[in-house]
Amino acid sequence: MARWAAGVALVLAGVGLQMASHAAAQSAFTAVATAADPGLFLFTSALQLSGLVTFFNATGRNITLFAPSDQALLAALPALNLNQSQLVTNAVLMAPVLMYHAFVPATNNASVPPGISYYNALNTDGSVSGNQLAITRTVSGGLRVTSIGSDANVIKVDLPNSGSTVVHVVDAVLLPFYPSVYSAVARTSALSTLAALVGSASASLVSKLQDTTGVYTVFAPYNAAFTAALAPSGLNTTIAQLAAQPALLQSILSYHVVPGLYNASSFSTTPITVTTLTGQKLTLVKDGTSLSVKTADGMTANLLQARDLPCGFTDQGTFRATVHVIDKVLVPPPVTSVAAALALRTDVNTLLAAVKAEGSYSAAINSTTFTGTLLAPIDSAFTALLAANGSISAAQLLGNTTALKKILDAHVVTGSVLTVAGLTNGQNITTSGGATITVVKTGTTTQLKLGNSVVSVVGAEVAIGSSATLIVIDGVLVPSGVSTVTSGGGGGAAAATTPSFVLMLWSVVAAALLLAFQRLQ
Repeated sequence: MARWAAGVALVLAGVGLQMASHAAAQSAFTAVATAADPGLFLFTSALQLSGLVTFFNATGRNITLFAPSDQALLAALPALNLNQSQLVTNAVLMAPVLMYHAFVPATNNASVPPGISYYNALNTDGSVSGNQLAITRTVSGGLRVTSIGSDANVIKVDLPNSGSTVVHVVDAVLLPFYPSVYSAVARTSALSTLAALVGSASASLVSKLQDTTGVYTVFAPYNAAFTAALAPSGLNTTIAQLAAQPALLQSILSYHVVPGLYNASSFSTTPITVTTLTGQKLTLVKDGTSLSVKTADGMTANLLQARDLPCGFTDQGTFRATVHVIDKVLVPPPVTSVAAALALRTDVNTLLAAVKAEGSYSAAINSTTFTGTLLAPIDSAFTALLAANGSISAAQLLGNTTALKKILDAHVVTGSVLTVAGLTNGQNITTSGGATITVVKTGTTTQLKLGNSVVSVVGAEVAIGSSATLIVIDGVLVPSGVSTVTSGGGGGAAAATTPSFVLMLWSVVAAALLLAFQRLQ
């Protein structure tokens, strides 16, 4: 608070002079600037810095103003993606947010009827906007205000010195946008089914959607779309049954989320192809005034609302994310094999090449009947290992198919369809090679431990049909006792430490086999 005070001292000096010149006038600004308990120091400064002081200092205004307390403004900074200094330098961009706190007519506490009343907030020029505020008279007699992106309680009513206007103090900033795409889904009644399913999703997906700095486009099926999709003619399941299948749920929800901002103006008569969180494609199409999104297998969903649901305020006064309400649930084309699941990613090329080089798992990962789980290390994990030690030669690798198989065996769990949400702390998992992996869960972090190897799970699993899953990890699981053996003489049997073997394995595979066997062709 002290730093803020220093930052706006000159502004407040100007405010004081302006108030002195209007000492006899009663206005919304006078009421705000003279309020003592609770103090409205920051809101007073914001009105001045944003250029709105002239509007609110005018007498004869027939308006109601909800003034956020100092604590409310400070608490709102994360949702606004601003710090105190940025709030000062970006105050002009805050003008639409500040004006969203005002509406016509002047309505004192006694005039608010029981139940819910709706009012249209004002634009920066004082005209009436299309953004509504809902005021609810609570059972206890108090007032609660619901805005697009937030809710607030009125903590003081009918401030004095307001003239013909009415000023109430609220305990939260009223937001004319959604702080995140998660908030947009959760606060839109037509998306309540989707909101319930998102609540059952993996922590990693929820975290992405809750991130106020995340740049995403969400295609959100409205409630009737889920009713149709879950019917016997569709997925033939219930909301509860879908929520109880984390791999399938994760696949469906992630298929509706696209990294990047694609608002309504992004749609064109020239189709645009985008990539979802599952790695699969969607096509955005504009036909006249109609906007639609199409799946690779021909399903078309139409956007139902004429405007985007704006999410994630930036320090440029724009929005970094959006939600589109659509009339169908987008069901991702089925992933029928481990190879198909790997093909959706761009960061598992080294693993693909290693599988081809060793050979014994090539048939399994292409099979549509494989039952089990593949733990898939990403390329960057191997890159880090290569940077640490690259002393083992290609000849040693090529003569060590036994050790190579043991490494791959440690990443395959046959007969068990694992999900990230289903893993429990301390759980032991037996791999196809007979090694035992121990699960370590701390908060939202899931790790797997095998010997001296500790790796973290990256995101949620990918469902492969109904009998397999793919779980991506950030390291290589190396069984105890794995060593390399050179072939054909010239150096003898070189027993290597576990880290050295891994370095040798992935450096040679990545360099010599990646291009040839990248997609198992």
